[in-house]
Amino acid sequence: MSIFTQKALLQTFEDMLEATPFDKITVSALIKTCGLSKNTFYYHYQDIYELLDVWLYEKFGKYAASDSDWKGNVTSILYACKEHPKVVYNVFHSLSRDNLERYVFTLTNDSFFLKFLWNRMEDDIDESVAKLSDLFSGFVHYAVELSVRPHGNN
Repeated sequence: MSIFTQKALLQTFEDMLEATPFDKITVSALIKTCGLSKNTFYYHYQDIYELLDVWLYEKFGKYAASDSDWKGNVTSILYACKEHPKVVYNVFHSLSRDNLERYVFTLTNDSFFLKFLWNRMEDDIDESVAKLSDLFSGFVHYAVELSVRPHGNN
């Protein structure tokens, strides 16, 4: 795919998400706004969901790629979401539970992220990530304790 075409489709898609729920965005409206043909779109993407996959990966894949600083990654994802609430909710409210799980749960702890969305992204991000860190640290500490105990002393 030419870089120009890819950038044009992704940017137009993001602009549309700013004002339109994902489930109301059609390929026809997207290509009309973008000034491309249907053949061009379908040459590169199977459907609008594949475009969503690529767009989400471009926006959030960089955070999931690095496991070394998970707290920083989660914090960055949440701040990025909070900067674009219309886009987030236009995707969130349009996806089925299965699709939502596929996108969100692979990026971060599922209940943590859903709580953040359900609270209208008003939770203190740094405090929430610190609590999540404490939870993980406690879990890891407990798991290590269990692994070093002799069998039968659980």
